[in-house]
Amino acid sequence: MMDIAHLSGHVRKYLIIYTLLSTILALPIGYYFKDVIASNKALISNLVVILAILTIYPSMVQLKTEGLLKSFRSWKQIVLSMLYVFLLSPLLAFLIAPTLGDPHIGIGYVAANVVPASSASLGYVLIAGGSVELATVLAILSLFIGIPVIPLLISIYSSRVSVPVPIEPIITSLLEVF
Repeated sequence: MMDIAHLSGHVRKYLIIYTLLSTILALPIGYYFKDVIASNKALISNLVVILAILTIYPSMVQLKTEGLLKSFRSWKQIVLSMLYVFLLSPLLAFLIAPTLGDPHIGIGYVAANVVPASSASLGYVLIAGGSVELATVLAILSLFIGIPVIPLLISIYSSRVSVPVPIEPIITSLLEVF
């Protein structure tokens, strides 16, 4: 029987491969089973929440409160991360999106790139042996900063391509997550 340490080492070693395989599998599954998925949205939504909790929980167990407070003082890492999340990533998305053809696809691309990584990234940080405390601080700050910035960035891009996007549901969704 495989123990937790061995399993953790295995997942850490092959994380990129598992991530790529799951993404590659998700595309045809989503396409060929779209009717089943559409008719079971509530179930799938609940499964996503359960899987997210299972992903985040191990990192939260190892979270050290004193390390969390200390990580708030890691201003260089915090500033660099926030610049990447809210400046560089959106800028690249704004440059690439028009090359995708359909402006609606471009808006979706921009939206996918202006939303910071989810809290599930904490699980990846744990597996990679990174600072769970710093990753938690970054997730918290990204959430707070993202509430006004995400709708603003989507609104800016959608107005550039003359496609109306209702911002109120986006804000509501962000506040529900919060």
